[in-house]
Amino acid sequence: MLGITKEDLVPVDAYWHALGKFVSIFAGVENLVQTALWQLSGVNPPTAQAVFSGVRVHTALELFGRIADAQNWDKKRKDDLKYVAVQFGIISADILDKMGNDLRKIEHHVIALAWPERMPFRHKGFDEILAASWQY
Repeated sequence: MLGITKEDLVPVDAYWHALGKFVSIFAGVENLVQTALWQLSGVNPPTAQAVFSGVRVHTALELFGRIADAQNWDKKRKDDLKYVAVQFGIISADILDKMGNDLRKIEHHVIALAWPERMPFRHKGFDEILAASWQY
C-alpha cells in the first residue's frame, strides 16, 4: 500500500466541491448579467430574449459600456463597471488558463509515474511542461 489515507483524499473532495461551487456561481453570474443587460437596455423581456440570445458575459459587459456611454453614466458608475469587467476578465481568462497549465503539468507527472517505460517516446515539450513553474 502507498500509505494513502482517507485524510489524503479530503483535498480531492474539497477540489470537486470548489469546482462545483465555481461552476454554479459562474452560471448564476451569467444569468444575472444577461438579465441586467435587458434591464439596462430598456428592452422588454420577450424582445430581449430574442435580441440578446447567446450573448456571453464578455460581450454583455461590452454592451454595458455602450449603454453607459449612450445614457451618460457618471464617472463613478462607469468606474464600477470597468472594475467588474476587469475582475471578470481575470477570473475567466487568466486564472482558468493557469489552472489548465497546472493540470497539464499534473497530467504529465502522472504519466511519468505510471508509465516510465514510455518515457523514451514522450512528445516534444514533455520535459518543458514538467519543468514549468507551478502557477499557484
